[in-house]
Amino acid sequence: ASNSSVQYVIATASGNNSRGFGSQYCAYHSATSSTVGNVAYTNLPYITDAGASCGANFNGLGPKAGITIVSGHEMAETLTDQFPNGGWLDSSGGENGDKCAWISSGQGASADVTFPNGSSFPVQSLWSNAFNNNSGGCVLSFP
Repeated sequence: ASNSSVQYVIATASGNNSRGFGSQYCAYHSATSSTVGNVAYTNLPYITDAGASCGANFNGLGPKAGITIVSGHEMAETLTDQFPNGGWLDSSGGENGDKCAWISSGQGASADVTFPNGSSFPVQSLWSNAFNNNSGGCVLSFP
């Protein structure tokens, strides 16, 4: 399929957010059918417009923390559940990012992660079935 490995991200400008942003969702991913097949997309509103409702200063990670936490969450879910409810879900219908969203302390808490180039960004953990001797859990990284 021509769109099987493509993710379209619709990033809106400040003040151009759809109903429910900040109160019902921070971002979301979905899919739609088109003449070229199913197309996966992420609706990524201007996250800082929602302030703390969508991650600003979450866990003391700074006013822009929500940008990387929320966008990383949606990117990961699009990779594992590209066409919602057709990929990886737990027994209650939760995706790998939803299971670990907004953890503030302990195992799987959101934190700054430093990348090989020295840059660091706030990220949330994601579910790993292999963690904890295959019992699963939320992790920021796993070998």
